Order: sequence, then structure tokens, then C-alpha cells
Amino acid sequence: MDNPTFKNARTCSPSIFEVEASRVEQYSQELFGPIMLVIKTKNTQESIHLAAQAAREHGAISCGAYTTDQTVKEQIMDEMSLAGTPVSFNLTGGIYVNQNAGFSDFHVTGGNPAGNASFTNPEFVIKRFTWVGFREPAL
Repeated sequence: MDNPTFKNARTCSPSIFEVEASRVEQYSQELFGPIMLVIKTKNTQESIHLAAQAAREHGAISCGAYTTDQTVKEQIMDEMSLAGTPVSFNLTGGIYVNQNAGFSDFHVTGGNPAGNASFTNPEFVIKRFTWVGFREPAL
């Protein structure tokens, strides 16, 4: 699309792709976007399992989750805390991941591969102690 004010501007449009859960190689790598993947799973439990597995194996700075079911919420909290990934539940409006990044190279829980250091673990390297947070809007 041409922009009359900025003739040499590079632009890109958001892309949404549907991916089968079995195509792990397609969604288990970093994608630069704006890109959104919709991963087709059998059920909620498979979705939670795949998200936690990806966080453990490849890292995750943050996770956004939406549910009205308390049991599902607790399953997400259990899986993602074991994956060392903070979860934001049912947020509306802008969602920022930089709340988990105190500084550019001093960020996240240190509990998964996305965090090379942690603002919550004074040992920085030893994964003995990590902190995983959960948040949701006040009712």
C-alpha cells in the first residue's frame, strides 16, 4: 500500500495462520510479525500442555490466558509455574510483556530459556529459586 506522505515507507499487515497441533516445527520457533498463530488442539488440556511444553523447551517471557473456569485457571497456573512463566489472566486493553523485563538483559523469571538472567534470583545463574507471578484485573 502506498503512503503519499511517506513514499519510501515499509509497511506490513498483520497475518493470522491456522496450524495443526501436530506441526510443532511451525509454531515452536520465533516468528517476527505482526504474526498470530491459531493452533488447533483437541481440547483445553492439550492447549495448556503445548503452551507449557513450548515455554519449558524454548522459553516464554509471559503468557496471556482467558478463562472463566476456576479449574482450568488452576491447571494453567500449575503448568505455567512449572514452566517458569508468569501468567496474566483475563486482561483487557493493552497487554505488555515488559512488566517482566526490568532491564533489556535482566529479565523474566530465570526459570525457562527466555530468561538469561532474573530480577528475582540474586544468583542469576542458579535455577534453584525462581518466582512466577500471576495477575488478573480487580473485580
